[in-house]
Amino acid sequence: MPSLSHPEYQQAILAGRKAGTPSSNSKSVGAHAKCQDKHPVHDGCHVSDKLPMVAPPVELYHPVFAKFLADVNNPALVPPDNVVQDTAKLMRHLSEIHPFEAAGEPGLRRLLRDILSRATVKLSTQHKTGLDLSWVSNRTSSPLAVVIISVGKYKRWMDIGGNPSVQASYSYEADCVIPSNSHVIDDAVALHAARIFHSLCLALDDLDKFYLELTPPSEPNNDRFFLSVHTFVSDGGRLVKFQYLEPLEKDMACMAFRAVVVSKDTAGDDKRQQGKGEVEVGHEIVVKFAERYRAEAHRLLADVDLAPKLFYCGDISSDRRFNYSECRMIVMQYVKGQMLTDFVKWPGMAPAPLCTQILQAISHLHAQELVHGDLRGLNIMICDEVGDARVKVINFDWAGEVGKVRYPLHLSRGLWVDSVQDYGFIQQVHDLAMLAMLKKL
Repeated sequence: MPSLSHPEYQQAILAGRKAGTPSSNSKSVGAHAKCQDKHPVHDGCHVSDKLPMVAPPVELYHPVFAKFLADVNNPALVPPDNVVQDTAKLMRHLSEIHPFEAAGEPGLRRLLRDILSRATVKLSTQHKTGLDLSWVSNRTSSPLAVVIISVGKYKRWMDIGGNPSVQASYSYEADCVIPSNSHVIDDAVALHAARIFHSLCLALDDLDKFYLELTPPSEPNNDRFFLSVHTFVSDGGRLVKFQYLEPLEKDMACMAFRAVVVSKDTAGDDKRQQGKGEVEVGHEIVVKFAERYRAEAHRLLADVDLAPKLFYCGDISSDRRFNYSECRMIVMQYVKGQMLTDFVKWPGMAPAPLCTQILQAISHLHAQELVHGDLRGLNIMICDEVGDARVKVINFDWAGEVGKVRYPLHLSRGLWVDSVQDYGFIQQVHDLAMLAMLKKL
């Protein structure tokens, strides 16, 4: 992982400082496209010839965000009465039509102050634009610092160009009018919003405490560049702690990392599991995070030495105080070698023995009514070790049972056989067709 002195970091920082104002960049399609080209903001938008800029879930970087998600979705978390009452006031305030921003901003700031129990201030950026909704904490011990906990921008809900939802309302009114005096802000909506605000208040308190108690390391380290998740429980019942070394891809959206085991707890050791592929201190591993992963298919091939050993596949945390949504953690053996696409130097030169091993892997899955679904060259490892069993199949994110598992949406065009389609069923013939394409590499 590069340090802050790395040219890419310096260029990204410089690009941020030279960028236009937030309002100008957000209004101009050309300006936003230019920003998203070389040093993008990972907000899901992208220029036409590149993939969407989707970043890893923020809750993986600090547990406070995972706790916030858990609190928001916890019906047992009851917000205080004053938060519920002030949330209802805020909803009524935001429903009012203000002729200009300054008319509604003070009331909004005052209500947020009461709901979140912290002063809401307006800050000015280097572009002389205002950050309307900011919460600031000051460190009083060394190193002295001012930490901006959160920032926001207040805009009129009807501005130049019109609000799309308001335009839709008037279009509907032109054809259908049913007069009613019913109240549209019901109690259930207000209570749900109040729980969100209460969860946000708790999260801000946690972040505030984290930054105020943060102790600078005695010497620089790269831990700050990686995720906050550092442990898993092995099959033998051991709590294993690891340290990240580097991402496996040069991509901000990369969710797979090379890591090394630094310690393991033997208190919960299951003697029956010793010698059965237990990971040891000093072993290098791969830690990846995915919303779906078929561990059964991975283990099936690992048992016949056609996939890396799988050490863990499951919840990121067993602590119900934290919510990582559908994201799961997968830990496996780190294999030294090359991707098939890098190993094959010339088109049509994929060695026959390697293709035979890939076919063995496919046949092993198909015999159990399973499919892999993503047999591209990037998912076939060729090990550096000497011997016949050099092929390792990786990335079982799409694997599953025949007739049940489907392709994800938003497939890249041109990488698959013609019968493959978004959200279509993954078929065994697709695996075989992908093997035929691999033979042409």
